[in-house]
Amino acid sequence: MPSLLSARAAVLLALRRGPACGLDLGERLSGLSGGRVRPSGGSVYPLLTRLEAEGLLRKLPPRPGPARGRGRVDYELTVAGIGASDALREALRPMVSGGTADPDGPLDERMQERVRTGAALSRFAVRLRRRTKRGERA
Repeated sequence: MPSLLSARAAVLLALRRGPACGLDLGERLSGLSGGRVRPSGGSVYPLLTRLEAEGLLRKLPPRPGPARGRGRVDYELTVAGIGASDALREALRPMVSGGTADPDGPLDERMQERVRTGAALSRFAVRLRRRTKRGERA
């Protein structure tokens, strides 16, 4: 089984909502994660190719694209891909529902504060990196 918290798992689970091309899949992942996950085409397409080679996905016939350029190729889960995504969902269920993977119940206040602080620091680091790239002062 693929790692529970990986791009591979995210793609398999996102494709449960229906076929998508790489660009649409990246947007779907961003939407499902509330904008926290924003995969680039450079990371999505090689992963789609690997999953197709493993028999978990299949390409659909190209759909019309812009006036110039190629049409978009959607990918959909195969029967094996559906099975793999079912296994991922079942394995993740206890983690997100507070079940057996969380024997002590919900996070205590100290841990919640640490999570909030970590999220705030992460957002700050992203803003700082963007400013640095643009040559702005921090």
